[in-house]
Amino acid sequence: LRIYIIGFCILIILNELRWTRFTTESKLLSNWVCRGVLYSFIGLSAVEQNEVSAARWSNTFDVIVLIVIENVAWIMTGLGVIYFLMGVLCMKEYLKKMRTTYNDENQKARKLAEEERARKLDEAKKLANNHQISVAQMEEANGSTA
Repeated sequence: LRIYIIGFCILIILNELRWTRFTTESKLLSNWVCRGVLYSFIGLSAVEQNEVSAARWSNTFDVIVLIVIENVAWIMTGLGVIYFLMGVLCMKEYLKKMRTTYNDENQKARKLAEEERARKLDEAKKLANNHQISVAQMEEANGSTA
């Protein structure tokens, strides 16, 4: 059971980080209701496995490890419930709208920053050009009086 739990936890990490195409295009993992049920199942399985293992361990370090594992398992179960509820409430569509808005605003900001950078570069070129003209005029004036 521990091997299955570890395998599913690796799958969950890959899914949340969106590292592989398998996890991003998976129908099971892209649906938040299914994802919530899966996460809750894995969390509850880890809680049950931890309770079975607790009877064998008596070392202080082992007890601390068991407490950490149990807390993580309950957190996993809670995240599963949250994903399930968000899926039932269709919050994924809201997330898509927020991401689209964020990307649009980000593109606008980049475009404005690029325009500002180009404007400042033009101003700097004009100042440099004016400076060269005034230096040339001064040299000409100094050359003609000498």
